[in-house]
Amino acid sequence: MDLTTGTHCNPSRVLGSILRSSPASPGHKVRAALILMHGDRESQGTLARRLGYPREYLVGVISGKRVSAPARQAVATYLGVEEADIWAREARRVEGEAAAPRVGAPDGAGSL
Repeated sequence: MDLTTGTHCNPSRVLGSILRSSPASPGHKVRAALILMHGDRESQGTLARRLGYPREYLVGVISGKRVSAPARQAVATYLGVEEADIWAREARRVEGEAAAPRVGAPDGAGSL
């Protein structure tokens, strides 16, 4: 059985919606999904071994301290959800920060 496809553990399509709307951090979202699917038998370390990543590396990707599109996609696929269901909030926050005017900018842009 290929455990990296995610087809063996997709509890429902609702999981993606729940994760996407959750205010929890990506790490908490992944942990909650693992508990729902496997109980306490599966940790992020176990997930890293199953996906072929070093534990520290994958935990860093899940927490957002490292960025790796292939690792994020592997985690999402394993959980049977879309990558954006787990990490969408971070993407929106980064885009929002880039577009927001800076207060006190030298040209006066964004000053109140």
